[in-house]
Amino acid sequence: MDLCGAQTLRLSSPNLKTLHLVRHAQGIHNVALEEHGEKPESEKLFDAHLSQKGLQQASERRKEITKSGLLNTIELVITSPLRRAMETSIGVFRGKEDINISDDFLKANNYPPILALEICRERMGLYPCDRRASITTSRTCFPEIDFTMIESDEDALWKDKEREKLEEVATRGLQFFNWLWERPEKEIAIVSHGIFLQQTLLALHEKDGIPLEDRFLTRFGNCELRSIQIEKRHRSFNRCGKSQCSYPNMNSNYLNGSTKSQRKWLAPPLPKGIANSDACCTCGNHSETNDHLLLQCDFSGQIWHSVLQRLGLPRLIFHNWSTLLSWLSAQSCFNSFSKLNRLVAHTTIYMLWREMNNRLHNNCASTAAELFRIIDRSIRDTILARRRRKAFASLLSL
Repeated sequence: MDLCGAQTLRLSSPNLKTLHLVRHAQGIHNVALEEHGEKPESEKLFDAHLSQKGLQQASERRKEITKSGLLNTIELVITSPLRRAMETSIGVFRGKEDINISDDFLKANNYPPILALEICRERMGLYPCDRRASITTSRTCFPEIDFTMIESDEDALWKDKEREKLEEVATRGLQFFNWLWERPEKEIAIVSHGIFLQQTLLALHEKDGIPLEDRFLTRFGNCELRSIQIEKRHRSFNRCGKSQCSYPNMNSNYLNGSTKSQRKWLAPPLPKGIANSDACCTCGNHSETNDHLLLQCDFSGQIWHSVLQRLGLPRLIFHNWSTLLSWLSAQSCFNSFSKLNRLVAHTTIYMLWREMNNRLHNNCASTAAELFRIIDRSIRDTILARRRRKAFASLLSL
């Protein structure tokens, strides 16, 4: 498949994510600032929409990706909640000229879902063109976009007297890419903004050591698409500035604006007294066996209690690794409840395993409550990403 000029890293490796990065098409603010000398502080440019040229750019880009087959391979589209980015998302990754498209049309054509996220929006503060409308308004204008990951109806992140620093934008970009890596999809499109995309790629190259050619580090043109493939071995997203960070919980206060825009996600301290490398990294009192680490440790037990309680199942449904595997094997692939049980169990096992690795190798730990929220969010994201597939259609209602 032609990746439209993609830079690829170690194509022989199966452990890759393909990311298609798109800057929004030309907005009325671009025309006003560049051609008419309008000041960026002008309220006339609030949450700027696309110009006529911008709409045409989106249409032409859509024709290109449709012809190349790219539209059929993308599993998820993530967009900034600013209007110009959302209009570009619809214009490029949907099959009609209209911005408003019926849900029946989407289902019939099997288009990827579009998810709006605050974290990938443009550099914030001072300029009204970078302040978003309320989510209530956006839902009305863009019914086909999923806004469930945005908790604040009004824009709580934009400040009228303070402009976000470029290094803060870069840190936000690294957090976003770290979250992207935990997504189940292998091919994702991101529709964002010039400063955010450039600062993120520069940070990935300079701070995280991902080899990118100079042409990928320049400012994006309007509606320009750049595709990259990143291998897991090139990632080191646990670094955010000088602090040790974990990837952002997208339901967290970071996105609803109740904390500073560049809050560091500091993990709680590790348990003391773990001197033996064979000891459990959460309690330090037992050997590292599958039974103990994933089921019997107090930490794991708290997670399973919360997970099984959410499913409406008995707390002690399995006591060791072999009974867990037997229970998984007994779950039917055709029953919705069984499918949900399998999804939840697989996600919980993986998240527990990842937590142990974070504690051992990254000096980063989560509380049981924090990890359960991550598990819950991950399961919901997985279902939402596949909600147009028949097998997943009813899971959120269970």
